[in-house]
Amino acid sequence: MNNWYGFAYEDLLMAERAFEDKIFNQVCFHSQQGVEKTLKGFLRDYNRTVPKTHILKELLDLCIRIDKSFTQFQEDCE
Repeated sequence: MNNWYGFAYEDLLMAERAFEDKIFNQVCFHSQQGVEKTLKGFLRDYNRTVPKTHILKELLDLCIRIDKSFTQFQEDCE
């Protein structure tokens, strides 16, 4: 079972709620966490080891090895 997407969804919900309340540091935090968990979910879908890192660029590079279309997110993850 791949719970990464469910956790990512919850983080993005929290980011939206924080945005409504103008708590912008939490918007940034939960947005980053949502992206991180989505990338980890993708890796899990392809039976790859999910590294213990919070660095989006590292996770994205692993996803690009599986699907080159992820290259479109390089600038955003840097």
